Amino acid sequence: MRKRFSLVLALAMVFSLVFSSVAVAAPEGEEISNKLELEVTVKEEVELTDPSFTLIGIAENSAVGLYDNFTMKVDAGNYEETRALGKIELTKGQVDGFDLEYKRPDGTWFGPVKFGNAPGNDPKVYYFGPKPGGDKLGNVKDTEWRVTWKENGTYEFEVSIVKVDENGELAGQLGKTVEVSVNVTGEKAMALKHATAEAGEVASIDDSTELYNAINELNLTDDSLNINVAKGEEGKFDYVVVSDLDDDVSHVDNVLFVFEVAKDGGGITTGDFEITAISLRDDTEGINDTFEIVNGKLKGYWGPSKGFLFEGEAATAFTVKFNAEGTYTVNTYAIQVAPTAEADL
Repeated sequence: MRKRFSLVLALAMVFSLVFSSVAVAAPEGEEISNKLELEVTVKEEVELTDPSFTLIGIAENSAVGLYDNFTMKVDAGNYEETRALGKIELTKGQVDGFDLEYKRPDGTWFGPVKFGNAPGNDPKVYYFGPKPGGDKLGNVKDTEWRVTWKENGTYEFEVSIVKVDENGELAGQLGKTVEVSVNVTGEKAMALKHATAEAGEVASIDDSTELYNAINELNLTDDSLNINVAKGEEGKFDYVVVSDLDDDVSHVDNVLFVFEVAKDGGGITTGDFEITAISLRDDTEGINDTFEIVNGKLKGYWGPSKGFLFEGEAATAFTVKFNAEGTYTVNTYAIQVAPTAEADL
């Protein structure tokens, strides 16, 4: 009996030792299958970046009769594959107080757009996009717009992006709303003053600081000026024009300055009036070539034919002469070059 107990105890100890060694020792053997691999990166949860609008170049203060060019830039954020439309809502002002147009991908202008094209025909809402059912935000390019102000007042807009679902239905706003406010005055957008000086006194200056100081010494006025001069070279004089924005207008697109010369009794010719020098310029830059007879007056312009962006005070001095006797009236004024129905490609 004692021998049997001893044998059982010995076997128990052997199995205990074997099992213990199996539990702690790494198994060995040849690989007999392919090896799977799983790579896991653990990081904090990342929030999606909402799409957004940026309006570039819109004037916060404008004037009746002006048009204003601006660009609408869309950042898709993390929604490049999401279909959406743009939404413009007029929250203050009258829809018939302005015309709104945009440039299509082919370079032509579309408009004026018709507010009220939204579901429910809200008369103060306009939905837009390259496709009626929306387009993927990742495909949306920068868009050029043009607003023409017809009536004075304060206009406020909310611009946003609206998601379009698979059925072409509006499915809620994406991102934040951009608020735009424009004050439109009924007064003139620009104010001009002028003065005269001895020939070359101002127009020959080639330094902008010196020109500014010299002009400040003149008696600038917006009233009519009268001057008696001799014919030809002996009668040359400097004519100085100073211009600025008026009534807090932010800027004016496509500005051009016009000279209009009339002769008492009529019969003016292109050779009667001539500009011989311009301040801060080496020559007259072809200004005399722009003059032509229009409705009995000699008319020319200063600046690129399509105009330029005018953002604030500017001054130019011209040395001029008259080559024929007579009494002349010179009108100088600024215009905004009329927009074309088709954009330049």
